[in-house]
Amino acid sequence: MKKMLFLVNAHAGKTEVKAKAIDIIDIFIKGGYEVTVHTSQHPLEIPGYLARNGKIYDTIVCAGGDGTLNETVNGLMRIEEGLRPKLGYIPTGTVNDFASTAGISKNVLQAATDIIDGQPRRIDIATFNKRHFTYVAAFGAIAEVSFDTPQHYKNMFGKSAYILEGLKRVSKIRPYKMQIQWGDFVFGGEFILGMVTSSRSVGGIGVFENEKVDMRMDDGFYEVTLVTMPKTLTASADMLNALLKMDITDTNSIISFKAKDVSFHSETPVAWTVDGEFAGKVYSADVNVNKQAIQLITNPKGVSADDFTLPQRYPIL
Repeated sequence: MKKMLFLVNAHAGKTEVKAKAIDIIDIFIKGGYEVTVHTSQHPLEIPGYLARNGKIYDTIVCAGGDGTLNETVNGLMRIEEGLRPKLGYIPTGTVNDFASTAGISKNVLQAATDIIDGQPRRIDIATFNKRHFTYVAAFGAIAEVSFDTPQHYKNMFGKSAYILEGLKRVSKIRPYKMQIQWGDFVFGGEFILGMVTSSRSVGGIGVFENEKVDMRMDDGFYEVTLVTMPKTLTASADMLNALLKMDITDTNSIISFKAKDVSFHSETPVAWTVDGEFAGKVYSADVNVNKQAIQLITNPKGVSADDFTLPQRYPIL
């Protein structure tokens, strides 16, 4: 019989998974799995737990938000590739950016059913210094809002909590003087926001979803976006609103390119967020993409290359 480890963060989002846990487990058992359940006891517990115990399982399923998924991925990446289990994800967080991009149902019972009926698809996993992430590493205006928004605000207001927290920070937005290295290309500037991402949304806010760019979750590239202080947005409140909606039309303020590896260097420590969680303040950050490192179980219809294509935001250098 196949073995499954079911990891649950009972505190993520509105905790719907607690009410339906028995139904979810029943779906897995009926699908032919011997199921072991582990509830996370404290932050950052999962990576070590999986490093010690994960390789005996065929499939690891985590239920929680983007932070729980991030911990699970970090644990899986500590297992040698030949023994690395497949990954299933039941999103129960506040915004679930990764699930939106990968086409994973927000209905917990449907997500569980799709794990049984679905197909594994290899996806890229990136590394921020020594920490792995699934969909975004970021600094600046939106990043600071993400990791400083209290959990009880997220539970009550959903993604609107990010906007409420952001409005409190209008006067604190400031640019960071940084040098960026991308291959043999080096440039510098002052940026109010920087992101390395493979997601359709950040903080639950969609990004130019009607247009396409040739970048997928399995091609070994992430998209780098850097935003300087927009010259056409004079009011700080308007500027924050534009950032939160990702609706900046002044392309002179945008630098965007695809990269396998990119480095950021600053004269002062810069706070970063990784998959929505605080990743510390650092002078230097190296981001590298591990191509097709993990097998993600997707919906039973399978996922085509087009499904993994991300929307165009800005011109690509």
